[in-house]
Amino acid sequence: MFTARPKRSSDPVARLEQYLQKLEGRQFGEQEVNEFFTLARDRLGISRDAFQFLEQTVLLGHSQCFVSDKARRWFKHRLMLERFKPSLWERVLKGLRNIPLVWGVVRGQWLQFFQDGTAPPEIRREVRRIAGLADFSGAVSLARLDPATRDPHHIYEALKKTIAAINGFAFLDRPPVGRNHNSHTILIKPGVNWGYFLYPTVTSWQSVYALVSLCFAEAEVRGAHVEKIIIGDESGIECALHEHTTTQNLVYTGIYHAAVLAGLERAASLESRHPEKFSGAERLLPRAWEIAEAMTSEQHRESPPNPEADDTDEDYKKMVWLAHEAGVQIIAFDEDGTEEELYTRVHPSTFKRFSHGISIPRIVHKEVTDIINLPKPPGRHLIMGNTGLTGAVKNYVGLLKGSERSPAPGLHGFTDRAPKFRMHDSKSALQYYEKLNREIQEDRTGKKAGRLAWEVIATNPREALDLGVFHEKIVEIYLAFKEKERFCATDMRQTLQTHGPDFGNTIDIGAVIAAQDAVSFDAVAGALLELAYEREERQASGKKVGFLRGLLNACRPGGIRPESYLFGQTWLKPGTSPFDLKSHIAANLYGLGPANCDHLKIEGIDFSCQEMLALTGILRRGQPVPAAH
Repeated sequence: MFTARPKRSSDPVARLEQYLQKLEGRQFGEQEVNEFFTLARDRLGISRDAFQFLEQTVLLGHSQCFVSDKARRWFKHRLMLERFKPSLWERVLKGLRNIPLVWGVVRGQWLQFFQDGTAPPEIRREVRRIAGLADFSGAVSLARLDPATRDPHHIYEALKKTIAAINGFAFLDRPPVGRNHNSHTILIKPGVNWGYFLYPTVTSWQSVYALVSLCFAEAEVRGAHVEKIIIGDESGIECALHEHTTTQNLVYTGIYHAAVLAGLERAASLESRHPEKFSGAERLLPRAWEIAEAMTSEQHRESPPNPEADDTDEDYKKMVWLAHEAGVQIIAFDEDGTEEELYTRVHPSTFKRFSHGISIPRIVHKEVTDIINLPKPPGRHLIMGNTGLTGAVKNYVGLLKGSERSPAPGLHGFTDRAPKFRMHDSKSALQYYEKLNREIQEDRTGKKAGRLAWEVIATNPREALDLGVFHEKIVEIYLAFKEKERFCATDMRQTLQTHGPDFGNTIDIGAVIAAQDAVSFDAVAGALLELAYEREERQASGKKVGFLRGLLNACRPGGIRPESYLFGQTWLKPGTSPFDLKSHIAANLYGLGPANCDHLKIEGIDFSCQEMLALTGILRRGQPVPAAH
């Protein structure tokens, strides 16, 4: 005979009480935490009574029952997420109310697929005329690198050559500003967003290892003292939605271990001089390299070394400790502290879009003397459509407090779709931002600001599709750190040619880039990507195609294949260059970067004359041909 299944109680609090009694004497791990939240939900979500039970009775009343501090923090984090979840009816009403807004956003994003990323000609001419008056001179160097290599030593040598060509480590020859002694705290800023799909959606771990090692080597040669090398980032705002943390992303992508490996090598080199401090470093090096070699294998890293785990083996704990003693520190800027402890607010006078300033990591503002910008390989970005690259300038978004990235008045969100900026009339945009700031000050919930953005979308649908403001915001974030930036570099063996920044098809570039500033870096990286697109186009044009495809190819404008419109390859019109992109014009608008190729010195290490001519040819599109000497 079948036994009838006991009926589930309709009262979530009663279910929680029964489950808590059942757990008497047991500790709360991941399974128990998930079960608490499952039992607390009904059809309309988690009620106020159930939420209060979870907070007061479980979290506070049974705090000692959690299996570890990490499990308790995870429970608290889940509670915070649930606290701000709207009810089912609120979500339905909000969805209905936002239909016009969603339509405007979707329509704008769809149109971005079919538009190029260049700024209007009249704006380009005016901004470039003003930018050309500045005595700016940028320097960029390139080195050839096999796209298939995964050897960190090959990437080390390529980075060393390119950085030397621009004299990138010259800052180690003198004391930092405001100091009497030549002692530096260096931030290496990688680009780690989701991290799920590894390189090239994130900075390669090999380049992190190489750059940390180079910093120590150059400091020793130049007689500088490196107090600390920080490898730090704050992952994208999507990570909280996917229940990931920045530290988990740093571990999973291999960046965490790359920094530990470089630090351990430094400790091993000092062991003979300071055996009491660095004892055991030499012994642990083979094990550390075994872990690094495993990260280069085709097999997916399902269980990388986890420095947060309670049962981490003693050897790996010792590696992390020795790396820290040698001066290498890995930091997730959004973890291990309150917002007041982690962030400080800055108000540069150059800010226009962030008139009330931005919040940045306190340690970067107070302690860091020098920043080395190590972005992911510049490539496509779905949010930006075809309007440019996510490169070195945008890498600084990782130093903006996550809660200020979205929604209003942050970087992403509805406020990006403000009235379009025009050279002859920016009054409407300025009035919009002044009103928006007033609304935010009066109502901290953001409801008034949301209604204002909805009004702009509803009444100005055409104006609301511009992304120029977005680029200006990115430039302003860069301005907050520009004085401390010493150089930019990246391992650009490959990059994303579609979608981006966290997933998409890859394309081979086969280069390492270094530049004295982020704007020049992005311009040359854009030219390299355009060269790769053209190479792929030539290869595809030689393939046999059917009648329908041949007919479509015959009709394609500008020599671009029809499917390329969906892949972001139409970002540059024929006859335009990366200097014409909205992202570059936005930088020029703030007095940053070269106005054209005449303000840029490019050195190609291991590149042929023909390749360099092709590269500079893309950068010179639309410019007068220089006179022959």
